[in-house]
Amino acid sequence: MENSTFFGWYFKNTYPPLPSSIITYNDLTSFVAGVHKKKIACLQVLNVFCPEHDSVIQQLYDHVDSILICCNEIHATTVDFVRRNDRQKISFFFCGFLNFELEHANYFPTLDLLTPTIKFYKETRPETLDALNPYKAKSLYYDALLGRHKLHRECAKNNLKMFLPNQGILTYFEDKDINFKDDTSTNWIWESQGLELIHDVKWTADTVRYYGHEIQLSSIIPIEIYNQTAYTLVPETSHDNDHVLLTEKVVKPILARRLFVLVGCQFSLQKLRDIGFLTFNNVIDESYDALEDPRDRTRAAVNQLKYLCNLPQEQVFEQCRHVLEHNFNHMLNTDWYSEYFKQPFDNYFKI
Repeated sequence: MENSTFFGWYFKNTYPPLPSSIITYNDLTSFVAGVHKKKIACLQVLNVFCPEHDSVIQQLYDHVDSILICCNEIHATTVDFVRRNDRQKISFFFCGFLNFELEHANYFPTLDLLTPTIKFYKETRPETLDALNPYKAKSLYYDALLGRHKLHRECAKNNLKMFLPNQGILTYFEDKDINFKDDTSTNWIWESQGLELIHDVKWTADTVRYYGHEIQLSSIIPIEIYNQTAYTLVPETSHDNDHVLLTEKVVKPILARRLFVLVGCQFSLQKLRDIGFLTFNNVIDESYDALEDPRDRTRAAVNQLKYLCNLPQEQVFEQCRHVLEHNFNHMLNTDWYSEYFKQPFDNYFKI
C-alpha cells in the first residue's frame, strides 16, 4: 500500500512495466483486507505533527510484514515521531541521521536535500563553477550567510561581530520580511549574474530562474561572495543533539572547493566523515563538533575562523587542497539517490 503520489510514481516509472508480482493499493481498508504472501505499507509523512500518522501505523501494524516511512526532513518533531514508532516492522527513510540507536526499527539516511544542488552543478550547468577562484587569495576572510533567526545563528552573528568585525561578509534575516532583490540589504545579497524572479520570493526554498533554469534560491552557490571571501561558516538548519540534518548549505562550499566550519547539530562533521568526506582537522581544531551545548559549539567554531584569519590564505589553501579536491569529487561522483534511498528501499521488494 502507498499513501502518496511519490510511491505511485516510483513504482510505475522506476520499473516499467510494474512487475506482476507487485500489486499496489492506495486505500487502507482494501489493503488491510487483502490476502497476499507479503504485504508492505509505504507511507510518506510530510507533517509529523499530524496525529493521523500514528493512527494509520497502528491500524496497519498487525496486517503487514513491513511499514516503510519516508520523511522529507528530520527535526526535533521527526525524532519524537520516530521514538514513538520504534517498532520491529518499521523502517524509516529520512534526510538526516540519528545520534542514537533505535531499539527495534531500522532507519536509512536518504540525503535527499543534497541532490538538487548537485544535479544543477553537475548536469544542468556545470560551467557555472568555472567562475570561482578557490585557490586565489581573497580580500576578506569569511562569509556567514546566516538566513533566518535560530539560536545557533544568533550566537554566530553575535560572536562574529564581536571577534571578527569587518573581516568578512555577514548577512542575517533575523525575523524580518526580506526583499530578496534588494542588493543593498544587509540581510541578503543577491547574485547579480544570471538570476531573475519568476514570482515573488518569500523563502529561500522558493523557485527562481538562474541562467534560464528553474532552481530553488537556496541551491544557488553565491559565486560573487565566494570570490571575495576565503572561508565559509555554514549555518545548517538544525542545532539539536539527537540528530544531524545535512542540506544544500553544506553542498555549496564543497562544490566551490572551500574550507568551512559548520554550525549545526552535534556530530555533523563526524557524519560527513562517515559518508566519505574529509574535514579540515589537519588545519583547524574540529573538536567543536562534539560539544554538547549549541552555543558552545558555535563559539568554538567562530574561534576557528578567528584562528584562520591569522594565517596566510595561500598556506591554508595548500594545506587543505587534497581535502577540497577529494570532497568536490566525492560530492559530484557519488550517486546519493541510488546508494542512500533506492538500493535500501528496493531491498524490501527484491526487485
